[in-house]
Order: sequence, then structure tokens, then C-alpha cells
Amino acid sequence: MKTFKRIANKDFLIEDSYGTEFKIIKGKEYRTSGVDESAPVGPKPEKDTVVVFSKYWVNVPIDVFI
Repeated sequence: MKTFKRIANKDFLIEDSYGTEFKIIKGKEYRTSGVDESAPVGPKPEKDTVVVFSKYWVNVPIDVFI
């Protein structure tokens, strides 16, 4: 699996049912999977998303990135 460095073009927040937040900050660089791809472990790929590899691995819509 290839990984990519992507720059966020807008802020984005994900909050789980326990109140844990994961923030994407506009202008910051993130390492991601390819579109509609994922690592063998971690979240399953979803349509039009990338997995952001950070403290948590989460699916984020590709339109959040440049």
C-alpha cells in the first residue's frame, strides 16, 4: 500500500460516541492512504475517503485535502 502526504484545505472534526475528538487542521500536512484504500489493519476503506495515519487511524473524506 502506498501512503501520501496531503495538506488539509479545511478544518475537520470527528467525535466518537465516547467524546474522543480527532481534528484535522487546515494547512497542516497529514500522511494518508490512497483514496478508497486502507492498511491491512485498521479501519475498512470507505468510498471517497482516505485513512489518516495519526494518533488514531480514521477515514476522512478526500475533499478535506488539497
